[in-house]
Amino acid sequence: MGWCALRAAMPRALGWILIAGGVGYVLSAFVRYAMPGMTLAADLLAYPATVGELWMVGYLLIIGIRRPAASPVPLPADVPAPQR
Repeated sequence: MGWCALRAAMPRALGWILIAGGVGYVLSAFVRYAMPGMTLAADLLAYPATVGELWMVGYLLIIGIRRPAASPVPLPADVPAPQR
């Protein structure tokens, strides 16, 4: 999700927070498995993901993804009607 945010017209900081959150999720699972007594550290590793996800929801609700305005289509030249 972070990569998509970086590629889209969203704030770059949001993309990097989402990437850090994804890494935090993976490390959190590893810490919980490898060191069962370190639950506080595992919980702290998931905070960037929570911040990024809430920021993304707020951004999309308030600002949204705005497409660039389409260029106006030129009207065809005035062509006289065919003569019968």
